[in-house]
Amino acid sequence: GPVDVMQPRVNDKRTDAEGNRMRFTSAILPPYLRRTKAIDELVPWLYLKGISTGDFPDALQALLGPGVEGLSATNICRLKRVWEDEWKAWSRRDLTDKTYVYVWADGIHFNIRLGDAADKKQCILVLMGATADGTKELIGITDGYRESEQSWAELLVGLQSRGLAISPKVAAADGALGFWAASRKLWPDTRDQRCWVHKTANVLNKLPKSLLRHRRTKGSGSRTACLTMVFKLARAAEKLWRRLNGSALLPDVIRGVRFIDGIKEIAA
Repeated sequence: GPVDVMQPRVNDKRTDAEGNRMRFTSAILPPYLRRTKAIDELVPWLYLKGISTGDFPDALQALLGPGVEGLSATNICRLKRVWEDEWKAWSRRDLTDKTYVYVWADGIHFNIRLGDAADKKQCILVLMGATADGTKELIGITDGYRESEQSWAELLVGLQSRGLAISPKVAAADGALGFWAASRKLWPDTRDQRCWVHKTANVLNKLPKSLLRHRRTKGSGSRTACLTMVFKLARAAEKLWRRLNGSALLPDVIRGVRFIDGIKEIAA
């Protein structure tokens, strides 16, 4: 619930080299802070579950208790605009100094109803990778038409145009042909690896429906807002990703050393 905080005022009289007034900003209590970071991560989840902007205050009060402030429909709309700008700036960042040894690709479909009939087949394309020290990073998020080769190619070409020049050693994805067709053209030296999570999910899909959980909530939304919410959730999840196991072996992988069932192959 609400917490009262006393913030002292600061009369900052400093000026920069050009004579312009400088403004003190607290690193502990940023200006206009009205919510914790956990609440900002909850909003995208509710949106993707089908909660409309006007229903957010009631939904958040039901979850967090009465008296929740700073989460009106107007503030939710403002947050969506801010996050959209963040995604656009992040999607234009320079990748010249980046090298990814492994990448994972997937296309995600959501159940929210989109306003334009042409957008109903929207698919969120997500690409993450591991750097030379084993750190996992989010590389790209965009939307495409299903998981077509053209949509994946546009994502990969965009990464190359921003400086990602070195192809990964291994790419892991499901059996969707769109990604593989695009990656083989743009990353011809990258080896393929079928995702075991998707293989397991394909087996589970053959079980009787009575033994599986399923989603049944649908809501309304827009194409850009859906993409923005996925970006915010992925960036929040990125902070919790752990380093790859066996990351000390990655320099050998980069040099082209072969491993068979996880064991380094010794040259004759």
